[in-house]
Amino acid sequence: MEQKTANLIMEYANKVDQIYGLYLDATKGFTHNVEFINRIQKDSTNRNPKLTIEYLDTVPFAYGIGHPADVNMVLQHETTQGNYKKRNGDNGANVIVLGHLCIVQLYSYWEDNYRSKIAESMNVKKTELSSDIFGDIRHYRNSIIHHSGIALKEIKKCKLLKWFNEGDQIVLNKNHIQDVIFHVKNEIIGWGKP
Repeated sequence: MEQKTANLIMEYANKVDQIYGLYLDATKGFTHNVEFINRIQKDSTNRNPKLTIEYLDTVPFAYGIGHPADVNMVLQHETTQGNYKKRNGDNGANVIVLGHLCIVQLYSYWEDNYRSKIAESMNVKKTELSSDIFGDIRHYRNSIIHHSGIALKEIKKCKLLKWFNEGDQIVLNKNHIQDVIFHVKNEIIGWGKP
């Protein structure tokens, strides 16, 4: 294998690692967010037995710039404590969006940059550099971008990532993302072998 091809494969592999690292860091952070709000709610109910977790779940949780009591404080985002816990929980909105972002980014880096460069370095046409995993990711990406995360009928064409049927909401958990990363790395490393 030419050094240029090896370098491009390694460069894309590093992008894959960055995306997966972000996913792992963020999902760990989501877990800590839930633990944080649960701890605060428990402390609040311990200090005031009239408060309940159910009530606290209806109380606002906000992000802002400045102290909340300052009239110049800028409110950036507000939700309830319950919604905050829900969106940060396993398969909550944050996990769903992050999984979608990872799929879209993996495919965009591949299709819009590395695929043509690697193909050129291997003296083949871009269309000749195809694989089951990138075909599957394309179907997921199209469902995410063009159908609001609802699986299109083409999802049935997937050869490796056979988790959803047409009409299903695409909710990618940690095992799904791990499998995607495993398949991508196996595929690109395979190109580097004689």
